[in-house]
Amino acid sequence: MKKNNKKQDLDFDEINEGAENVKPWVLALMLALIVAGILIICLLLWGLLHGKQPKPLEVSERGSYAEEEKETQNEPIASEEQPPVEQPPEKQPEQDQEPVSDTTPETDAQSPTDGDKTMRFDSVQESVTPKDIVNLRSVPSTSDENTISVQISNGTVLSRTGINSATGWSRIDYNGQTLYAVTQYLTTDLNYRPPVPVSDPNRVTTMSGRVIIFENCDDYYTPKEYVNLRTEPSTSEGDATVRVQVQNGETLHRTGYSADYGWSRVEYNGESLYVVTSLLQAS
Repeated sequence: MKKNNKKQDLDFDEINEGAENVKPWVLALMLALIVAGILIICLLLWGLLHGKQPKPLEVSERGSYAEEEKETQNEPIASEEQPPVEQPPEKQPEQDQEPVSDTTPETDAQSPTDGDKTMRFDSVQESVTPKDIVNLRSVPSTSDENTISVQISNGTVLSRTGINSATGWSRIDYNGQTLYAVTQYLTTDLNYRPPVPVSDPNRVTTMSGRVIIFENCDDYYTPKEYVNLRTEPSTSEGDATVRVQVQNGETLHRTGYSADYGWSRVEYNGESLYVVTSLLQAS
């Protein structure tokens, strides 16, 4: 036991002797390193507590720091693979529309345009029937009653071979003859029945037995020169049906028209009289 105690005393003496031989600048360096380590540990702990992590300075494949790449991620990168942004088409200026003339007589839109046998038709092949009564004429014109070949009633099936939408006429094949009818009085609905009561004032039967259907209207006309106002829409009875003669400048209140016959119904001194439409002009 005495030997061991002596050995320990000898070791402590060596240590104390070695510590006395350590230079002061080494001690200062060690102290600085210890302080620096403590500061680094404090900074790391502060960063962890405030949610911030140290950014690693890793070198990317392109030789730049990964941190620099991260900072530039939000910058747009031009690439040929990106589709171009489509620009909205420029608004084209609206084309000027032709004004509708207020001076155009209403009969131009309501009545068919007169023509002759040279009138061109678009070929069709379909069955039609009159909506009520229709005249089949030798020429596509309503200016002359003598061109009426036959009057056909609703329910009779007719063969339409042509139509001219611009003039308002249809070409009909009737018993081997080529005749013409006003399109607006025909229908492709073969089951159509006219809702017209017998006492309807728009349904007029002349002394010759012809039935004329009028459409209601409400406008004003004046004679181009002079016209005869008649008690029926027909000239077959001559002057016997003439009630009065009216000159240009006198206004007539028109209450009905027949595109098929070319007659208009007017109110004159409280009486319903009839006049040829083509002899009138808008007042």
